[in-house]
Amino acid sequence: MQDTIQPDSATLKQFYERGYRQWHEVYSLGLASPLDVTALDIQHAFPQHPYLVPELQLDTQSPGVIYATGTSTWQTSTGGCPLPSFEKRYALPVTARCPINISLRPNYPIANLDSFGQSGHIAILTLAWAYVLSQRWTEIIPGAAPIEYTTSLAAQPDSSDGFEETNDTAIELGVVTDEAARWWVAVLAPGEGWLALTLHRGTYLRSPWSVSLQPSEELTLSFRTTPFRSGHQTPPSFSTAAGYIADYASYHGAEDQSCAAFAAALLLPTRRYVSDKLCWPCPSRHNERPEPPARQCWPPWGEDRRQLDRLLTMSCNTIGMLSLVSSSFVDPDIPCNVGGAWMQGAFAIIDELSAQAPLVLAIAYIIDLHSAAWTESFVSFVQRAVADYPPHVETIQRADEARLMFLSQADHHSEPPLVLFPPFGAIAVKDCILEVQLHSSCGGRHGLVYAGWAWDCQGNVKVGQDPHSSPSEVKHANRQPVADIAIRYDKLDRNRDCSEALTRNMFKWLRDADGYPVAERGIRDWIDDDWSSGEESVAPEGDGKSTTGSSRRSVDIPRSNDAIVWPIEPRAVVTERRCRDWAMPSPMCGGAVAPEIGPSLGHEDHVTITLYLVSASSEYQTGAANSSTPSNMDEHEAAKLLRLLEEAKSQLNQEQRRREEADQRLQEEQQRREEEQRRREEEQQRREEERKRREEADRQRDEANRQREAAEALAGSALPQTVPDYLEAARPHHIRRCGDRRSRLEVAIGATPAATTFVV
Repeated sequence: MQDTIQPDSATLKQFYERGYRQWHEVYSLGLASPLDVTALDIQHAFPQHPYLVPELQLDTQSPGVIYATGTSTWQTSTGGCPLPSFEKRYALPVTARCPINISLRPNYPIANLDSFGQSGHIAILTLAWAYVLSQRWTEIIPGAAPIEYTTSLAAQPDSSDGFEETNDTAIELGVVTDEAARWWVAVLAPGEGWLALTLHRGTYLRSPWSVSLQPSEELTLSFRTTPFRSGHQTPPSFSTAAGYIADYASYHGAEDQSCAAFAAALLLPTRRYVSDKLCWPCPSRHNERPEPPARQCWPPWGEDRRQLDRLLTMSCNTIGMLSLVSSSFVDPDIPCNVGGAWMQGAFAIIDELSAQAPLVLAIAYIIDLHSAAWTESFVSFVQRAVADYPPHVETIQRADEARLMFLSQADHHSEPPLVLFPPFGAIAVKDCILEVQLHSSCGGRHGLVYAGWAWDCQGNVKVGQDPHSSPSEVKHANRQPVADIAIRYDKLDRNRDCSEALTRNMFKWLRDADGYPVAERGIRDWIDDDWSSGEESVAPEGDGKSTTGSSRRSVDIPRSNDAIVWPIEPRAVVTERRCRDWAMPSPMCGGAVAPEIGPSLGHEDHVTITLYLVSASSEYQTGAANSSTPSNMDEHEAAKLLRLLEEAKSQLNQEQRRREEADQRLQEEQQRREEEQRRREEEQQRREEERKRREEADRQRDEANRQREAAEALAGSALPQTVPDYLEAARPHHIRRCGDRRSRLEVAIGATPAATTFVV
């Protein structure tokens, strides 16, 4: 293709056709190959994925979420190249603030539901699997309390003699024990029938799979058992609950639906990220039960409990799950300047399906290299190996330049680009930064390879979980050429193409830190509208040190590989907004918000998140109070966009209020601590004064004792030595005169003068 920023119409049409054909082929294969859930090998899936351990040292710095943290190791080269490996910090949330609200409705339409039979037990089984995952969560997460039943109970039969005559939406359990009946009554209770909680800063947080079932008069239970006892019973362990699910699936012949429901339960945290509401169809009664599948695996994770923990850990990582879901739209052979045309072709097929069953609202591209490595998926062009160049090569592809910049962890390039499509064209090696020049033809092989993981555990201990196999590069599947088909071009629209936004972001990542070489002056002129053509560079052409500088509208490169880029479909436009920190949610299509990425940034750190919002307009600034709508929007689209903006504004206001309340609580806590410290200091001062008083009293008492002893010693030395002398000395004190008569005095003299006793 042409090495230009804005390709001509023929080139855009070519890549539009490519996207159209690729996704038409995917659609055709889906129709030709019905979904077979039993073919899913869940018990051996994702062997590279780490799993949570009970010894975790959780990160509790954020007020509304708890994180499990760790460090990954990445190799960068082989073959004698000195380029070192590097480490990356990573955090994944393990709690939720609130449950996801689920409602069951009769005959609610869901595409492809017929693939699992007519009864539709997936909703019921998903609720049951949510309990199993939450119960296992309470065993792993430090500080989590065991699951407890609430007082909410599902509707149940009044008689235990037999099955009641129930409506078509009644849920039959068959013959069950009292414990199993109590468990099902809690699982299908309106609201929350069970709670999996952990206390965090005075607030209870829930397990990521916590659910709240909306009340439904049509949802009742039908079962046979001994008389039901509603007294206190202990909730079952996760393995016992899995056995109850197995009995239910066997009774209804719904083993395949149970596997699908387990996969659906794993996606509940990700669903909460998009929306906290979910609607499913109620199960319907049928006289005939399907035959059980020939191949069964129970439980779905097999005999290794660590496999359940891997799936549980993967499910907690909502950012990683969204990255994996959006990885379906990754084609590393598509340059960024035509990526929008390729996506328009893909959405031309998706929009046709959405018109029949509107399931796809938008696509959010999120680049998460950790989840990609753990599941051996492809989410970014940086995962491809750098091409082998001969010695003293003069020109390399810009895509390989970007890969080498990231692999070398150069300044301002320690995180991958926010654009999953590679930059177009080639660049002279002398125009690259020093790290790229050193490794472009050093003889080694360069590529991003995941090498291991270590959890942060209690006592500053690192618990490593290395890959089960030797490190290997993640490779993208090469699609076979597709047959010629009739192509509709009604979705090809250059005015709605997001390729320009992708290209701007790509070159900002490449050049904002070190500037543009003179050879790319035209690109810089296009990127920065305020650049003056008369301003000359002080650096010679091609030396890679141009000081003509970064764009005035430069985008801060986030310091987390969880950085979010939201290209929401080919009609998207660029919008930038500044957040206080990662924990502030950002608006997304459909009213969803960006997740709380992690605690690595403080309140004074600022990042700019680039959003690609669904609209049929040109630029639309979310942060401004601009309610005008472009002339090419119809009334419905304008109202929808304004509603989304109002919802985003409301969410930001709510988040701001929550932050202000949190800051106020922090200030109150700080004041309380200062008051407590002041009281401690006053108490210490009081004790010090008391100690001094006691010491002074002791000193005075000692002084009095010394004076008394000195007086006694002096008095002892002056005592008379004869009896008359004693009598004469004692006379004034001990002899009374009574008239002219005198008392008879008897004197008894002891061994010493001090022991002398006078008796009258």
